[in-house]
Amino acid sequence: MAATRCGAAFAGRSPRCHSFALREFRHGLDTLDELQRRIQLEAFAFSLGCTSMLAFAYGMLEAFGGEPHVSLIFVLPVAAIFWGVGAVLARRRYQ
Repeated sequence: MAATRCGAAFAGRSPRCHSFALREFRHGLDTLDELQRRIQLEAFAFSLGCTSMLAFAYGMLEAFGGEPHVSLIFVLPVAAIFWGVGAVLARRRYQ
């Protein structure tokens, strides 16, 4: 019963926390110079492409190949790793 009350309390604050995080993320991007914005944009594009291809491919393997189910909670860490790789690759290009 206590877990339900705690979950309800967290759910009530969650939209405010998300909007705060999005505002801070946007503020962080606004403070970057033109080159850093381009590097982050290229890193994001790399991350989006790689993560979506990997998720789609594993989803097909899961549906038709009999692979075990993987929770969606792992998508964000994979995207963050690809973002880091993309940032390194983009930064290297502009050196």
